[in-house]
Amino acid sequence: VKRGAIDREYAGRRRTAVQLLDIGHLLRRKILHLSNGETRKVLLARALIQKPSILVLDDPFLGLDGESRRSLRRVIRDLIQDGSQVLLITPRREEILSGITHLLYVNHMKVVAQGSKRKMLQTAGIGKLFGGEPKALAGSRAGRSKAAVPPESESRELIRLNGVTV
Repeated sequence: VKRGAIDREYAGRRRTAVQLLDIGHLLRRKILHLSNGETRKVLLARALIQKPSILVLDDPFLGLDGESRRSLRRVIRDLIQDGSQVLLITPRREEILSGITHLLYVNHMKVVAQGSKRKMLQTAGIGKLFGGEPKALAGSRAGRSKAAVPPESESRELIRLNGVTV
């Protein structure tokens, strides 16, 4: 592959990310002069330009104002609709977006429950998991749809990350 083709592909992904996140007006500003929400958008754009196979967002709405939350929700929904695999980690039920298909509940580094979003949100007692320590790992197009709770003694690797960019 020629260098020019790689540069054009990168430029295209950059244009798409800037347009999707509506951050063109931020490109000339220094990172130190950006708000929390603006910084998150720039970092998300940077991640999208790298074309990740899975995009992991750990509590992405934390500290954002209402408008920035709405904007980020729209962006994540668009990414999911366009076929991106998104792993959204959140302690708040209202942040589980419409495009999310599966949930995994983790408490003290142990899987508490997992399954399709529809089944998990209908399960008695799942609502109690929100508002405390446990976090939900919500994913698009990932995991099995059968709800399961692993035995307490079972210790298995949940996620292994190789070649990761933070």
